[in-house]
Amino acid sequence: MVMKKEVPVFYAPPECVAGGARITLPPDEATHAVRVLRRQRGDRVEVVDGRGNWYRILLDQASKDQVAGAIVEHRSGHNEPAAHLRIGVALLKHRQRFDTFLEKGTELGVTEILPLVTRRTQARAFRADRAHRVMVAAMKQCRRSALPLLHAPERLEAVLGYPWDGVKCVAHQRARSPLNEILDARPAEGVTVLIGPEAGFAEDEVLSANSRGFLSVALGPRRLRAETAAIVAAATVTMHRSRARRQA
Repeated sequence: MVMKKEVPVFYAPPECVAGGARITLPPDEATHAVRVLRRQRGDRVEVVDGRGNWYRILLDQASKDQVAGAIVEHRSGHNEPAAHLRIGVALLKHRQRFDTFLEKGTELGVTEILPLVTRRTQARAFRADRAHRVMVAAMKQCRRSALPLLHAPERLEAVLGYPWDGVKCVAHQRARSPLNEILDARPAEGVTVLIGPEAGFAEDEVLSANSRGFLSVALGPRRLRAETAAIVAAATVTMHRSRARRQA
């Protein structure tokens, strides 16, 4: 059996969309389209803008200087989750591990990411441009149409004070209530889950979160790396919400 060749997906921010009729790929995407994927005039490709819009375009320009085409199909919210999922993760000492969460969180449907600075956070540097590139690559790979909203790093106490909607959870080793049991009681709401750094949250940080309405949740019996815990939390919420929609 001959496998159908997958249509490539490119990223073009909203400013690259002209009047809802044409899209011109940004230079890096255009180079990849022509020199790596060998796209030509007359080819159809898919484009996402990172804001939830998906397009199919027919290329009428495909040179090293410009790749552009007319929009032949448009969808909103393509491959996006129905429920809002906000994950707060402490900045990690090894930047690659935080990148791993950015990649996998994007693939799993996280809609908002909060880099946290806690008492035990060892890292302080954060490059938003690097994070953006990681998330764009993941968005294209999993064929989402929206990028997670990425906040600038903030101290935990400030984040706890915001009026977040939906279910609010703080994950730590001392918790006894599994995350999926908490979600069972609130199947239709958005979710916020906070994950600590390599050494976890300090006890008084957990108590402070509890006093602000954050429920303590467990992510399993084993001690997880911070980025793994964040991925597990995202996967648990995504699967739970998908199952709830099917059963509704």
